[in-house]
Amino acid sequence: MTTKKEEELPVYRENFDYRMKPVVEKICDTAFPQVRSWDSVKIATAVHHYIYNKVSYESRGSSPNRRRFRPPTESWHKGGNCEEQTVMLASLFASINGVESKVLSVANTSDDYHLLVFAGFDLPADGVKSRIKGFYSDYKTFGMGYDSGFSWQNDSSNGVTWFFADPEFCVYLGDTGSLKRDGYVVDTGGGWKWHKLSYEEVL
Repeated sequence: MTTKKEEELPVYRENFDYRMKPVVEKICDTAFPQVRSWDSVKIATAVHHYIYNKVSYESRGSSPNRRRFRPPTESWHKGGNCEEQTVMLASLFASINGVESKVLSVANTSDDYHLLVFAGFDLPADGVKSRIKGFYSDYKTFGMGYDSGFSWQNDSSNGVTWFFADPEFCVYLGDTGSLKRDGYVVDTGGGWKWHKLSYEEVL
């Protein structure tokens, strides 16, 4: 769940994989037969939902016997810890037409660090939210609720709206309930802010 501040940034960077489109197609064709009629937001929501629910957490252990970092295709098959799953999901998002991807390292109030991913869309927040809800409406058996509402970032420089998409803490795109409870995200009354942001990179 946690990582030291800058310890493995080179490992993350060298494992981002922009050739994950076949994996995106495999996930969607296998688990979501309606995907051919979907837009990029629904596809990203489906991929996040699949990774959150189907890919198992696998610890890397600790030094001196810590196993090597698994690349995205291996994490998809074998599972991975939160950093491996974040790099995998960021790579999947970056392989979907119409979706941007960025990775951030943040600290909580206990000074634990966590690597997480955002999915970016060239749409206003309300348009993204309606499409996310549309995905879960298509799959009513998933019984998804929106207990913590939706949270996002607006990038005024290029018009991208970034939605939280962490594979460990976000039950759905835009969910910050667990990130707030664990002290990574802080309510500001009219919005939210990071407790501490140490690293941010757009893929």
